[in-house]
Amino acid sequence: MVMIILKSTSDFEIESIKYPNFPLLTWETDNSDLGIESGMLCVEGMQFLIYECLKRGRVGIERQ
Repeated sequence: MVMIILKSTSDFEIESIKYPNFPLLTWETDNSDLGIESGMLCVEGMQFLIYECLKRGRVGIERQ
């Protein structure tokens, strides 16, 4: 399965903090066996990015 990385808009917030250009992982294709439709967020991938990039502070996110 293939994912697409999109950048968030300036409206994207996590715990009331805005993170413009934060990477959002979405599925490129449908998979009815897994209940996945193209364009849906990859929840596990997003949880990983939030943990690694924000909670552990591995990546500096430009805040406004």
